[in-house]
Amino acid sequence: MNANDFVFVGLKNCVTAIGKSDGQILWSTNLPGGLGTSSFVTVSCDDRRVFACANGQIHCLDLFSGQVLWTNGLAGMGYGIASLCVPGGPRDTTAAASAHISAQESASSAACA
Repeated sequence: MNANDFVFVGLKNCVTAIGKSDGQILWSTNLPGGLGTSSFVTVSCDDRRVFACANGQIHCLDLFSGQVLWTNGLAGMGYGIASLCVPGGPRDTTAAASAHISAQESASSAACA
């Protein structure tokens, strides 16, 4: 399995890995700690790790087992809903977007010539 075989769901202070091909739950991890009252979990990943932010903390989990590798309390940042970005991971759309824009520009230039 690789990162592209998973779907990750963040819900109720928990991250769950689901197999894309069959919908089976592969692992589920309850996130430790946190002082907030929201159960919202923001999730992003690269090819080896899952990053989850909930209740004012960010957690790094092993992509294949769900084991918590580290936690950062994000001191002084508050408890709101967080957004995450993991550049260079399989979920990064920047390169695909750049390639799409370049292709559109090339097609536009060819049409005008």
